[in-house]
Amino acid sequence: MGPLVEDIDKAILEETTQAIMDYSYRLAQIDMLEAQLSYAGESGLTSGYGIEASLPKPQGTNSDKVQREALRRERKARLLKTYKDSVYRVETALDQLTDDKQIVIIENLMDGIHKRLIAKILRVSPSKYYEMEKAAIRNMAQLMYMKK
Repeated sequence: MGPLVEDIDKAILEETTQAIMDYSYRLAQIDMLEAQLSYAGESGLTSGYGIEASLPKPQGTNSDKVQREALRRERKARLLKTYKDSVYRVETALDQLTDDKQIVIIENLMDGIHKRLIAKILRVSPSKYYEMEKAAIRNMAQLMYMKK
C-alpha cells in the first residue's frame, strides 16, 4: 500500500470515483459503440421520394445527410475514445494496487456491488468500510492521475 496523498484535489477524487462506478457501464457502451461504428449502414442517407421530398426542410439544420452521418460518427468515435481511456486508466491503476482489501473494494465497486455488501464481504463495520473505501479511492486517484 502506497502512502496516502493528502493534497489530491477533490475534483480528481470525484472523477476517480465516477470512473470506478461507471466501469461496467462504460465497458458495455464500448461494445455498443464499436458495433455501431463498424456498421456502414446507409439508412437515412438517401433523399426522400414523393411528397416528403418536396416539403420544405427545417431551418437551421444541415440538410446534407452524409455530412450529418459523418458528424454523428465523429461524436461517437470521440465518446468511444473517452470511454476506452477511462477504462484503461482504471484497469492500469487497479493492477498497481498492492493492498488486497483495497483491490477487493475497487473490483466490487467496478462490478456495481452495493457498499453494504462489500462491507459484509470484508467483515467490517460500515464506518470502517467507508474509511477503507476512501483510502482505496485516494490510492486509485494517485495511480490514475498523479505523476510519480
